[in-house]
Amino acid sequence: MRRGLVNRYSWNSCRAFILFCSVLAAALGWTGAQAADMATTETVTLTPSRDTFVHSANPGTNYGAEESLLVYELNSTAVIHAQSLLYFDLNSLPPGTIIDRATLRLYVTDLTNTQPSLQIDQLLGFWDEASVTWGTRPQAVNVYPNVPPPTQTGWFSVDVTDLVARWVHQPSAHYNDGLQVRGYSFAGAGITFSSREGSRPPELIIDYTPPATAVDIPIQANARLDLDGLCDSTGQGEYAGGAHYRYVDHEGAVSDLYLLQDATDLYICVEGIAVTDPERSFAVYLDRDNEKEKYAESDDISLRIRVQDGETSSYVGTGDSVQTYVPESIDGWEAVARVGEPRTLPDSAEFRIPLDLLTARCGTPFGLAVFHEAVTENGGTYGWPSEIGPRFPETWVETLLESPPCPIRVCLDSATACTPAGPGTQVFRVADGRPFNVDALGYVQERDQIFNGDALWALVPMTATQAYTVYYTSGVTQTVDYAAFNATIPGEMTLVATADQPLMLFDLVVSTEWNLTPAEEDALLVDLAKASDYLYAFTDGQAALGQVIIYQNLAQWETADVRNWANNRLRPEADPGGMVLAPVTDPVYSDLTYYPGQIHLGSHWNRFNTPPGQPIVLNGAPVDPSTLADDRALALAHEFGHYFFYLFDTYFGLDDEGHVVEVDSCTGSAMGWVYEEKNWAFVADPVHWVDNCSDTYAHRVLPRHEWATIQLWYPWLRTPPVISAAQLTPPVPLTRLSVQPPASPGTPLLDPTFNLLYQNGETASREARALIIRDDRVLDQGAPPQGSTQITLVGPQENDRLCVVDINQNDVPVAQRYQYGCEEIQIGDNELWMERDTTWAPIIEPHPVTSTTWQITVTQPLAAGLDLKLRLYPEGKPGSTGADLSAGDIHTATVTLPEVTPAAYIQVWVDETDTEINPARVAFIDFGIGGGTVPGPASFGEKAPVYSADGVFEFYPDATVELVYGEFVSVVRYLNTYPLPANTVLAGAPYGLVAYPASLIGAGTVHIRYTPPGTNGMAGAALQAPAGEEVAIHFWNGQAWQPLETTVTPEPTTGQAVATARGQGPGIYVLLVVDPDFGRVYLPFVSR
Repeated sequence: MRRGLVNRYSWNSCRAFILFCSVLAAALGWTGAQAADMATTETVTLTPSRDTFVHSANPGTNYGAEESLLVYELNSTAVIHAQSLLYFDLNSLPPGTIIDRATLRLYVTDLTNTQPSLQIDQLLGFWDEASVTWGTRPQAVNVYPNVPPPTQTGWFSVDVTDLVARWVHQPSAHYNDGLQVRGYSFAGAGITFSSREGSRPPELIIDYTPPATAVDIPIQANARLDLDGLCDSTGQGEYAGGAHYRYVDHEGAVSDLYLLQDATDLYICVEGIAVTDPERSFAVYLDRDNEKEKYAESDDISLRIRVQDGETSSYVGTGDSVQTYVPESIDGWEAVARVGEPRTLPDSAEFRIPLDLLTARCGTPFGLAVFHEAVTENGGTYGWPSEIGPRFPETWVETLLESPPCPIRVCLDSATACTPAGPGTQVFRVADGRPFNVDALGYVQERDQIFNGDALWALVPMTATQAYTVYYTSGVTQTVDYAAFNATIPGEMTLVATADQPLMLFDLVVSTEWNLTPAEEDALLVDLAKASDYLYAFTDGQAALGQVIIYQNLAQWETADVRNWANNRLRPEADPGGMVLAPVTDPVYSDLTYYPGQIHLGSHWNRFNTPPGQPIVLNGAPVDPSTLADDRALALAHEFGHYFFYLFDTYFGLDDEGHVVEVDSCTGSAMGWVYEEKNWAFVADPVHWVDNCSDTYAHRVLPRHEWATIQLWYPWLRTPPVISAAQLTPPVPLTRLSVQPPASPGTPLLDPTFNLLYQNGETASREARALIIRDDRVLDQGAPPQGSTQITLVGPQENDRLCVVDINQNDVPVAQRYQYGCEEIQIGDNELWMERDTTWAPIIEPHPVTSTTWQITVTQPLAAGLDLKLRLYPEGKPGSTGADLSAGDIHTATVTLPEVTPAAYIQVWVDETDTEINPARVAFIDFGIGGGTVPGPASFGEKAPVYSADGVFEFYPDATVELVYGEFVSVVRYLNTYPLPANTVLAGAPYGLVAYPASLIGAGTVHIRYTPPGTNGMAGAALQAPAGEEVAIHFWNGQAWQPLETTVTPEPTTGQAVATARGQGPGIYVLLVVDPDFGRVYLPFVSR
């Protein structure tokens, strides 16, 4: 404590010393305490119980029934006066009340001249409204001289705080008989006020602090205060963090009390008016069982210190009405007193009391009273919460410690027969997520950091694998309070973790294809955390992510659970059961094998699969981008259903002929349309599954409800009792996210947005794509927004080579593009020149010859003397392989790779002059990228189809084939294709299938998603095709386009449709629309 503080005194202590203290406070600079004032101020407005006026000219007349109160002087010679009397009943204020402010309000109805001032007196005797007259009025003493009078009609206010404080704080010395308002001697002035019988009765507005009835004592960990008797609460003083209360002391003054606890002791520091009586003391009374007996019993104790000499004594209750307390030695407590100076410095005392002395049972409330005793010659005693009788309290404050020292224990299965929770157990404080460890007996450590009112939740690890840890939890959060410490074991709070309350935390490794910027890092962390919370909701609070480590720039790429691609149009995709470390056969359906796999996630995703910045229109209205903010997190949580829980999709089905049909009846399934809250669950009801989900693809693959599948793999999880699709959130953040710094950070660009200098007034078409080449590998950027001339790149660095290719030969004329451009990125240059050449539209076709050898064919007329070159970049890996293509209009080359490559980019360019404003002709295609491949060892079949990276093209084989290492099936996204039949246009890009060996692509169905004419979809297209066209999938048979019998299935939820036809093996597939007018532009794809 700070010593020598002689001028700290509370201004509130001065309220009864009206003239003296106002001067002294200014002279000494007294300030109020800075500890937290825990008492609350209340306000009451009283009207008079009695009021009247008396008139000197009519000394025997009573005016108690009048509607007015008069204050005036008739003239200076006759000295005729009218004075008003008012009485306000203060008995509604409880004993111990502290008056903070009191205001008398009178309503002026008439003014005759203006008096120089008013005077307010305290009446000294009883008077009766119905009988009092000038001749019988009681005596009075002036309290407020020279009160400025009102100057106009209306409400008139006077501060009467000190008078009301006298009545309330010292009722025996200053009995409330009311007050008197009179004028100053000045002839001819008068004031008329409304009486209580009038329309606006007088008011006494009192702001007051009622006595405390229940308090919580705050904790200051590791406080261990040095006792010196000083209540230092200012600034960084020892009681600055304590609770501050006030009490009515000697002569009606207001003194201060401070309460604080640490891990082992309660500290009480109390101040009081200094007097000269040598027997004066401070005392702390403890009602240890909080039963508030009138006469203290044996569990009640009193601890005292005499101020004059610091002698301490202790007492215990007897229950006797005469000798209520008797002396008895009580060990462990300490007290120090500081002698004050009358009128200048208060007496004070400081107590340190062990917490185990406070209550008979830990965690229960106790009664507390603190008193300033033997202050007057006749033994007057004052204190908190109110003045007491002879040597014992008549009122108590019910008190709780903010952090009682009672133990908190974590048990398994039962609180009464406790099996202590084992190593690794953590108890979380819900408010801030802070974890607390437990000891070998299950008791929570750092107990002094847990406070009353804290909600707690326990997590007990039971089993752990490389992929996940299974925990038992304590279920619903429990609050630290009196009930918790007396629920099962007296004085001990128990958190019981049981097998009925399991939780699985899946660990995850994420690898990004690029180095994250701070903003991208934040966005990824937010989406991962949200995806974890959504998974928690889907599983009825039984699963979430645990430790998630994010690597950058392809670090840990091959072994990562989640591959985060730079591509801004990559559809999220996951391998069902992909978390397995080795192939596993379904326990029930032996024809279904799960292989190790990954989750594929793009740098951006929304349910419409548009690039960032692409305006979206649905059903004729623009879509608010904020409504899509959680789409990537929701999609990722959906993919967790595949990856962790071996589940399949419920938003579509396949009919007996393999045609895709939309299914919207399977509600309550997160494997369906996950963007609606009604589906934030997994189906547990077998009747609901059969009635509403039997048409889904999931049921076709696994004819059992989703929780049956989940419990087949994780039998310790419980089936939710009902379908409960809602945003259930974990009580504390469960996911521990960390980002590993990149091994080679490079030189990132401060501004990743590039202007694309399109020629001929054109803008980006729906088929434009952007790529970065760095360190002999491709960083696919996805696409610029359709209709724009800008793109915001992902992970660009100085000296990268940026290429944008927008070649779309087979669309309607207004949508055709022949533009391309490449240049090395330099800091400060954010423009890319786009060259336009209508003769450049190569058809690039890859054909696997062996598992490592590819034959590439390029159909493109080329002037004599020019050479065509190619380079093949394996996806996600450095180390490309180049080749020279043969001469002629059909160019070929054979590329042998060092390893099996089922996914790659192929770059083709003309070996010619290449400058920023005159770039060499260039083109790109890809196969198998973004998860668009099934590489062996794996199952390939109806239950394991292959998708394009953007989700537009799908192929479902009729029969399942087991692929061995070196075999693969991949989707190709072509740049251009062979001339189309007359009066047709291409609805999107050409796609195709390649495989090694080619026989892997047998009978099956091809599906192409598109936005049909006449519907509303994404903005960006100038027009829509007219109704009535025929839509059909065509296959290039090597000589001509072969139309296939096509079925179109609408998807009303997105305004899309799916075209389905029987597959024809490896080759190129297109969706063609017959359009004899060639005057419309088709909307781009939207992938669901």
